[in-house]
Amino acid sequence: MEGPWELKLVSGQCVLIPSATLLSDLAGKLTLTETAKIEVELKVTMPSAAKVPPYGVFASDSLPTEWSDGNGWLLPEETENAEAAG
Repeated sequence: MEGPWELKLVSGQCVLIPSATLLSDLAGKLTLTETAKIEVELKVTMPSAAKVPPYGVFASDSLPTEWSDGNGWLLPEETENAEAAG
């Protein structure tokens, strides 16, 4: 599965990822007596827009206005202050 991802955390925050791919694989034994297991991996890719971070963490009640279908599920551009703090 590909596309934008919005992961809601129990802390009340959301992790917003503009572009990622979810890969899955059957793991363990597939028998009538054991529980089937599925391994998943979320691969984050860089957005095509310049200066847009690959993910961001925001409060669930104040998501950025750029995070919408009309804006292409983007995040606010990184600023020099944010880069210096990180």
